[in-house]
Amino acid sequence: MVSGPTTFPDSRLHIPNQPAPDSQLAVKLSAWTEERVMLFHYRDRDQLEVDFVLENSVGEIVGIEVKSAASVTRRDFLGLERVASAAGSAFMRGIVLYNGVQTLSFADNLRAVPLSALWA
Repeated sequence: MVSGPTTFPDSRLHIPNQPAPDSQLAVKLSAWTEERVMLFHYRDRDQLEVDFVLENSVGEIVGIEVKSAASVTRRDFLGLERVASAAGSAFMRGIVLYNGVQTLSFADNLRAVPLSALWA
């Protein structure tokens, strides 16, 4: 069963109809745009997760994963890669927010961005 954005037609996926895990960060994220977006949390059968999945009115998807670590590895992008695969061309980008100091590229549309950039 799938609940959440219609962009995810694959019945393997489960997006619970529940608030995203960190509502304060969600409020900050939603303040960045005048565009109305829907906000979801993603978890699949394999327990891969993405903290925030944002879908705009035309079905474009952005995934945001939040990590407390000061470094990131390819493994930190597994949930985002799963969402990208499921969303296909609707997936615009995936971001891992972390406690480091550099913005790092892991693929054309996958980046690690310091949490401090939210307030820069």
